[in-house]
Amino acid sequence: MDLVIRTRGPSSQKGLVLVYISTGRLSEADSSYKQMLEGFSDHPGLAQAVYEVARKYKDLRQFEKAQGVYQQLLANKA
Repeated sequence: MDLVIRTRGPSSQKGLVLVYISTGRLSEADSSYKQMLEGFSDHPGLAQAVYEVARKYKDLRQFEKAQGVYQQLLANKA
C-alpha cells in the first residue's frame, strides 16, 4: 500500500521515502519518491528533499540507487 502525503512542501513525502528506504521497502520508496517528484515539481524545497534521499541511499551503501538520484538531481536541477 502506497501512502501519499499532501502538504505544502515535499518534506513530509521525503520523510516517508526515507522510512521506506531505511526499512528496506525499496519498491514503496521508489513509488513515494516518484510521487514526491510529481507532486512538488515546482516547489523550491524539492532539490533539498531529493538530495536527502540520495544521501540516505548512500549512507545505506545503496550506491547505484544513490547515483541514480544524484544524476536525476543534476539533470533536472530538481
